[in-house]
Amino acid sequence: MTLITESGQVQDLTLTPADKGSATVILKGQKKNDAAAPTKTEASTQYLEATLPVQEKMIRAMKMLVAGQFQEMEAEAMDRKEIDGLSFSHKKSYQVGPYKGHQYELHNTTETLFDVDETALYQMGDLALSVGQKVLKPQGYTIVWVIQR
Repeated sequence: MTLITESGQVQDLTLTPADKGSATVILKGQKKNDAAAPTKTEASTQYLEATLPVQEKMIRAMKMLVAGQFQEMEAEAMDRKEIDGLSFSHKKSYQVGPYKGHQYELHNTTETLFDVDETALYQMGDLALSVGQKVLKPQGYTIVWVIQR
């Protein structure tokens, strides 16, 4: 499981089922030292140099995209296909190595809860897709991240 905090910190957790009582887990983040943090250009370079299978590269790239580690770029609004009850609005685009990353707001235009199905959001050219919330309240919205060719 991957947790991403509001401040953009990313933490991967491996959960192992066990026959034990419940326990409370408190995760405390540390403020990052700006001098030690990689720049957006360095982050992109690290991504390009990784010798990983393409699936692992896309997972790593998506984590970095959500954390804001890629250079924002000027790009035309990339239209997404229409889905009944949902509307997309393009917010930002990023250079993700040889690919493009896009941030969208996905709005529930209905008066009922909407269960978001990632497979319905996929369109030709998408390599990776991440949805902030799976269930949207009436008139609610979430952020959707997409990496495309």
